[in-house]
Amino acid sequence: MGIAEEEAELSREMVQFLTNDVISQLRTTQSQLEDAERRWSRMETQEEATGKSMKAKVKIDGHLVTEADIEVNLRRGYLVNSKLHQACVLDQLLEFHRALQLQYRRMENIVRLLEKQVSSIQDAGDGRLLQHTSSLVAQVVTELGSMCRDLRTGGNAVRLPSTRRFPYCSQLDHVSLDLHQVVPCYDVALCAGLAKRYAHRYVCAPSATGG
Repeated sequence: MGIAEEEAELSREMVQFLTNDVISQLRTTQSQLEDAERRWSRMETQEEATGKSMKAKVKIDGHLVTEADIEVNLRRGYLVNSKLHQACVLDQLLEFHRALQLQYRRMENIVRLLEKQVSSIQDAGDGRLLQHTSSLVAQVVTELGSMCRDLRTGGNAVRLPSTRRFPYCSQLDHVSLDLHQVVPCYDVALCAGLAKRYAHRYVCAPSATGG
């Protein structure tokens, strides 16, 4: 395979990465964040049934969540009931959900811009597809990396001082919140890693050599 053919193949891979992998993952993650936000909105009321499989009763007094009773009906009739162990600070939860709102709106903007820019690159046909595409990949890497950091920062908002007890639930030991369990950030990070490999080879490398 000659250089031209190799560049064309890499360009096709990067375009597919941008149009399929990145956009698909961002849409999936955005949907997950929106679902989390809707669940939180339902639980802000004094008492709300959240569906056939889960019921939640939450009471708020000023800035404190004073009572929370959550009942989950799993498969085969297995019922799990969890109650708040102690009052927790509402501001921490609100900060976390503000972070979710910000990020899923940001994802929506990135998807819209990506669709437009990739379409423009493909329509240009000026023989510089690899250069334009790799530059766009580098921008996507930066955005995805920033997004992952912001989501983790949002997760840090609900970490409380206790090192042994997670105060939202009397049955769980405290652990550092892993955003991978909240949204599929690991998939976004995987996409970012793949893009970084492309960008380093075809964008960073020429500048390092003075090209």
